Amino acid sequence: MIHAANVEDPVGDMRSIAELLQGHSLSGEGTLTNQVYEILRDLVVSLKALPHQLLSELEIAEELKASKTPVREALIRLENANLVNIVPKSGTYVAPVDLGRYKEACFIRLSLEAGAIRLAAQNTNRSKYSGQLSALISAQERAVKDGNYPEYFRNDVALHKVFADMAGIPGVWEAIERTQVDVFRVRHLLQTQNLGRSEQAIQEHKEIVAAVLHGDPDLAEAALVAHIGPLEGKLQTLRERPGLLEFIEHLNEAGNAPSRSRRSKAASKGRGGKVEETCRV
Repeated sequence: MIHAANVEDPVGDMRSIAELLQGHSLSGEGTLTNQVYEILRDLVVSLKALPHQLLSELEIAEELKASKTPVREALIRLENANLVNIVPKSGTYVAPVDLGRYKEACFIRLSLEAGAIRLAAQNTNRSKYSGQLSALISAQERAVKDGNYPEYFRNDVALHKVFADMAGIPGVWEAIERTQVDVFRVRHLLQTQNLGRSEQAIQEHKEIVAAVLHGDPDLAEAALVAHIGPLEGKLQTLRERPGLLEFIEHLNEAGNAPSRSRRSKAASKGRGGKVEETCRV
């Protein structure tokens, strides 16, 4: 068990969006809007940009050497993904960690990916993915050895995306990923406090891959459910860490939080704040 007082507090070291964007630049790949979106999304998901932090449209445009139009469009996309709240006549702020959405995201992922992994195991051309899957697991192992969690996380996500590709329904992982913002943020928070489970997760990835390549949909689904976590029962990752829940509340309440947008108020109406053991993080 950890206590909130023992958790490293990033709030006291909050950096402006201009500081966070130093070293980032736009490339010639993809639209400007998509590039800005991906950069800002990464900052929010990794908790480098903290809840209620102001994302100044002007500062973002200046740091990325972009016009205001792609920045504004990227911020709208971020709001649609529940990553930010756009408050009229005030500005754009990073959305708080929503534990109600966390529970929903876990349910959505388990429901959709369990079906996808069965299809992946039934793919008659599954062997052609063997090298790609092996390379991604090796990359995860190198990242853990080097203590590079962001790199591990990228290869973790990429592995699950390949499962959806193997299933012939790549859009399913895109749909899953759009709901995972708060799950990803909690995962990053756990990792910064040395509470992650990367090495165990890699072993679980190997078991899923082995079952898929063997063509056993039942075993593949069972391995995936064990990896993500069952909807009920034994996995109480967050409940076992009440101090972490207190710290998330601290993050959400830190600073002078602006009024939420009408969109976020409507979306959160009726949500519960408690998190059940619906998935591993």
